[in-house]
Amino acid sequence: MSTILDTKKLLTGFPHIDKVYTYQIPDSAVKTTDKTIALLREVQVQTDEEGNNRFNAINTQLQLQIFLKKDIDFDTEQFQIDLFRLFENNQYECYTFGGFVSDPDTGQLFNSIYVEKLKYTD
Repeated sequence: MSTILDTKKLLTGFPHIDKVYTYQIPDSAVKTTDKTIALLREVQVQTDEEGNNRFNAINTQLQLQIFLKKDIDFDTEQFQIDLFRLFENNQYECYTFGGFVSDPDTGQLFNSIYVEKLKYTD
C-alpha cells in the first residue's frame, strides 16, 4: 500500500480526529467546523538507500494539516504529544511542526506537520 494510504489508515480512529482526507478536502467538507479534519498530501518522494547502482528504499515526505473543530474540548498539547508518539511508534520521522494558527475563513485553529517514512522496496 502507498505511504499516504498507510498513513491515512494509521490516523483513522486516532482520538479527536474525526475524518482523514488525502490530497484535498471535498467541497462538501470545506466549511465543516464541528469536526476535527486531517488532510494528508505528498510533499516529496525520493529514492534512498542506494547501493550497487540501485535504490533500495523510497522516502516519502508528507504534509499533515489538522483543522481543529471550533469547540475544542481536549488538551491540544497532549493531542500533539500523542500524535508525535503515534508517528514515532510507527517508524515515521516528524521533522517540522508549526504552532496552531487561526484559519481566516472559518476561525478554526489549524496546524501543519511534516513527516517522512522510509519504506524498503526489496
